[in-house]
Amino acid sequence: MLVSLGLLISICVGGTGQDSPPLQAITLDGEFPWVAPVSLQDWEHRRALVRRRVLVSAGLWPAPVELSLDPPVIHGAIARDGYRVEKVYFESLPGFRVTGNLYSPDQTGEFPGVLSPHGHWTDGRFSTISDADSIAQLERGEELYLANARYHLQARCATLARAGHVVFHYDMVGYADSGQLGHAEGFGDLEAELWGLSAFGLQTLNSIRALDFLSSLDQVDPERIAVTGGSGGGTQTFILGAIDERPQVLFPAVMVSTSMQGGCICENASHLRIDTGNVEFAALVAPRPLGLTGANDWTREILTSGGPQLRELYELHDASHRLGIWCYPEQPHNYNSIARAHLYGFLAQHLGSEFDAQEPPLIPIEPERLRVYDAQHPPPTDGPSEVRGELMQLAHDEVSRLGILAGSDPREFHRVVGGALATLVAPRSHSSPPRYPSGLDTPAGVPGTVVVRGNQQEPALLEIVSTEEAREGSLATDTPLLIEAPLGADSTLGESWRALGGRQLRLEILCRSAAEERSCLPVDDERHESHVSYTFGYNRTLLAERVSEVLAAVDQAPALLGAAPGQGICLRADADSAPWILLAAALAGDRVSHVAVEYGWDFDQVASTDDPNFLPGAMRWGGMEFYAALVAPRPLLLVGCDEVPPVIRGAYAAHGAEEAVSAGLRIGEPELLHWLATH
Repeated sequence: MLVSLGLLISICVGGTGQDSPPLQAITLDGEFPWVAPVSLQDWEHRRALVRRRVLVSAGLWPAPVELSLDPPVIHGAIARDGYRVEKVYFESLPGFRVTGNLYSPDQTGEFPGVLSPHGHWTDGRFSTISDADSIAQLERGEELYLANARYHLQARCATLARAGHVVFHYDMVGYADSGQLGHAEGFGDLEAELWGLSAFGLQTLNSIRALDFLSSLDQVDPERIAVTGGSGGGTQTFILGAIDERPQVLFPAVMVSTSMQGGCICENASHLRIDTGNVEFAALVAPRPLGLTGANDWTREILTSGGPQLRELYELHDASHRLGIWCYPEQPHNYNSIARAHLYGFLAQHLGSEFDAQEPPLIPIEPERLRVYDAQHPPPTDGPSEVRGELMQLAHDEVSRLGILAGSDPREFHRVVGGALATLVAPRSHSSPPRYPSGLDTPAGVPGTVVVRGNQQEPALLEIVSTEEAREGSLATDTPLLIEAPLGADSTLGESWRALGGRQLRLEILCRSAAEERSCLPVDDERHESHVSYTFGYNRTLLAERVSEVLAAVDQAPALLGAAPGQGICLRADADSAPWILLAAALAGDRVSHVAVEYGWDFDQVASTDDPNFLPGAMRWGGMEFYAALVAPRPLLLVGCDEVPPVIRGAYAAHGAEEAVSAGLRIGEPELLHWLATH
């Protein structure tokens, strides 16, 4: 007689021979509508999740580490009427520098600061428009002066400085003086993806360090800081505003929309836009002042799509006066004097700045004179391999810190590692009821095929292929229900369990062969080969989809088998299904009572980005050992290893549950049945 029974779901790798049609791929050119929240309470919860998504995608969750870095270097002042321009470089990580120009008022005092990323204009902060294009802009009324049109980025910075702002105009990676890495160089391979390294992450770190630098200047009032940039610089603007509360005013020009989300690799990273997009990223700024401009590009509909929803959110905050949206669909994609005039007015309104009636004519500085490096200030010698090595070392150091955290502060460990895993997997909603292709009206206890979740747009990747009733009369009414599924066609565990009074639920994957598994992956056919984040920045991986299916099965199993409230669920897995079952157990919380898996596989065994178990960023927060530690303090049996790994052991000790975790190289069926029955 069993002393204690739980509800067991075990995944059987074998399949039914059915093909599952590939999920519909979402690409950066898709539609990303956003629905404003109905309450601030709902929004604060959602806001925290989306902010975490940005940080995890950038490899910066929970926060950039404090580092011992060389002090900033400021030199080579160039005097202009009412302001000066200086050359700046500083480290964002050991050996890698952020470069740019600092525009400052001539007066003494404390001034608002403006961080100014340049965007994807040719030559970056040295951007120079041809005379022909500049004259055309004057003729269309988009610019007032030839020099301002020709040196449009300088014009913005100079005008801000003359009006009493300290402006740091800094380089994107690979532009102008930032020559240690090419703009799309150094990332995109399997190792970088598994460890969460990306151009997006490095550029976001640079923006944070640039904000650190600007805020530290004696001339800058750290309580009055704005960020503004156009196009790709607009992306940097709203991303920084989404994850950092220090900027008081954000003004991303010609970028925020429900349409195209950003075509450059520096604007994309795996996991970044799963179930979200740029409008919601911009919404994370609320209720701080937010200004947007649109033009004849993907932002042309911002006044009717995205903009109204942002206004609803600001109205919830009683801050509609802090949102400004302007659109000029007759004008090309740029940050011209009309858009800049809106910026100046917005800063005057929200930072108390004072501007002339219109942007004054610029006396430009030739780009060569703005260069940061010279004979006395040579460029750094570190190149792509050294920068990559430094980022990898920081990632490994962070994993070591998290390993210690597992045994010292389980709450914080769950927040950091559990939060990262929830973001990497992004479990789908399980609200959809199961489907019954065989037409079953009452699935509980009835053998048959049941698709756990899915519809024509989101087909299921797992299905219940049978549910079996326990022997009649063998269960006491107060005995917890156990559901078990055999592992493999020749497994006798399910039969033995039913003989002891248990019930069985079997799941099988719908994609069995490597070719079938790859066919299930949603792929951006146009861009996937150049960088996988163009696919997995918008679409879940196959592993993540399978974890979602298992969690759906966990939610639906009691109803499918007629379980009473409160009966436990145990997940059991063989070596093939262990990756997705263990991740599901880590995320399921108290919905799963105990877990038995064959243990030994880790993400460093993933052979390619086409691997069915590929999960970008999985190693960045410790891999399977750390995710298994999230199961604590629930009972956990690790089959196939002779001792409990140290991080898992430390996590259980921190919970005071050392006896709840065990391991064994070979565990026979009677011993396994006993463990299942007594936990």
